[in-house]
Amino acid sequence: MKDTGFIKDNRFFGDDTMSKTQSIKIISTAPFFTMAILMILSNVAAEECKTINIISGNGLSRATVMVKPDILSIAKGECVVWANRTRVGDVRIKFEGEKNCEAYVTALSGFALDPDSGCYIVDRLKPGGTASVAFKAEGMYHYVVEFDFAPTRRVYGKIGVIK
Repeated sequence: MKDTGFIKDNRFFGDDTMSKTQSIKIISTAPFFTMAILMILSNVAAEECKTINIISGNGLSRATVMVKPDILSIAKGECVVWANRTRVGDVRIKFEGEKNCEAYVTALSGFALDPDSGCYIVDRLKPGGTASVAFKAEGMYHYVVEFDFAPTRRVYGKIGVIK
């Protein structure tokens, strides 16, 4: 069977393809569909994350380590990302004095449930690494950061979760 189509601008138009008018209609409506998809995606509940930086060096002695900010306020449903910016060693992050963490915290990345405490911990967060959790309930949550490179040093922080 002989093709009755033609090639224009590296596209084949023929009996089994759409007409030029049909392709123009699709192309002219493409921006509308793109905008509709973007509007739908923007309405999806996006997680807002706040960052806590674990730092040392850069003018600080190796034994001087801190978390910035050490007190953080977030809204219920937001997540917190801890970033190990120390460049000198692994850190451990754990919640203190909390029971039944699964009821009010969702581990997103890097955290695991500690069977001994019943709460989430990060056993080893390497330099440059991140770990995150989202908070499902209001309250004040206390955490501690311990350092492999400064075993006697512990840094404490608080996260206040509001409506």
